[in-house]
Amino acid sequence: MKNKIIVISAIGLTSLLIFIILTIILNNNSFYPTSIDKNVFNYFLNNRGEKNNGLYWSSRIITELGGPVFVIGMAVALLIYTKGDNRFFSFALGALIMITTNLLLKDIFSRLRPDEALWWIKERDLSYPSGHSAATGFMYAFLIYFIYDLKINKNYKIIGYVICAILLIIVPMTRLIFCVHYITDIIAGLLTGFICATLAILFNLLLIKYEIFK
Repeated sequence: MKNKIIVISAIGLTSLLIFIILTIILNNNSFYPTSIDKNVFNYFLNNRGEKNNGLYWSSRIITELGGPVFVIGMAVALLIYTKGDNRFFSFALGALIMITTNLLLKDIFSRLRPDEALWWIKERDLSYPSGHSAATGFMYAFLIYFIYDLKINKNYKIIGYVICAILLIIVPMTRLIFCVHYITDIIAGLLTGFICATLAILFNLLLIKYEIFK
């Protein structure tokens, strides 16, 4: 367990450090789009085609895999599968921290989204960090840990890891396709999710150690 704590803590601290550095850089630029933001944004804008095409509808489906309804769905699935053991309570606590933290950060930094005329979907809140990316980073990082501890065939675990890794990439990418976020919003969101996932996992290890909700 000690090695797990060290590795998970290192991932969380590294994610936090990168988030702080990114935020400082953006803050020094008054959170205006950076050259990287503009280049990536224009790439997706110029290559996504017309609205209501196949990319649009597939992205509408994929983006929900990082939405609030899916977070609730995963929590319910964990509750049923684990029968309410420490893994469910850890996920639920981490999800609550992730959602609260994301809303607070959006309010603190108040970064405006890209031009609304370019959006493919309607959004109401602010831009930094991306909420869907934060949820994606949290859910699938936690799920990788969950799969790692399952007593199942190694090949099934590898398939699970690959699926999670793919979703960690393509779900946030839909936010760029929709032109509702900049790439730095996406990166910050994923980092926020990773940080909250590491907190949830460390909490789970604590519950295991003291045999709480066993």
